[in-house]
Amino acid sequence: MKTFFSSLILLSSLALAQDSTDHMRTLNTPRWVIDLFHSSGMDSIYRFSFRINPSYLRGDFDGDGGTDVVALITNKAKAYGGFAIFSAKKAKVFIVGADSVRSDFNRMDVWGVLPKELESRLDIKGAQGEVIYVLRTESEGGGHIYWSGQSFLWRKRSSK
Repeated sequence: MKTFFSSLILLSSLALAQDSTDHMRTLNTPRWVIDLFHSSGMDSIYRFSFRINPSYLRGDFDGDGGTDVVALITNKAKAYGGFAIFSAKKAKVFIVGADSVRSDFNRMDVWGVLPKELESRLDIKGAQGEVIYVLRTESEGGGHIYWSGQSFLWRKRSSK
């Protein structure tokens, strides 16, 4: 019985330590992003991920002139990785990935905002706003996330 309670206390301490660590890590995240994450209810399904530095990027991802934020997230129940894109002017959160094995971005290890001069060379038709690139260096896999005018889309990079 003593072992059971000791184990229970240890597990509770680990859970609190994780929450505390995540809180400390979000201190660099813009306050409006954290507020929108909570008010939209996304925090009940996802949590911020800090496995890559930087853990969030800024840009005008939906082409409306506002400074948006994209953050790494993990599905709490399934542990799949993905992205939460926070639109500053729309005050909305858009999720890409994090819901199935096919949309799991956990193995991705490099990401960034694509420079405008490269965007035209990649022939990303219909992209409005800045494009997010996502890479897995081990396999040279990856792709792009961009706003189509209605939603954010994932386009896998061709292996040419």
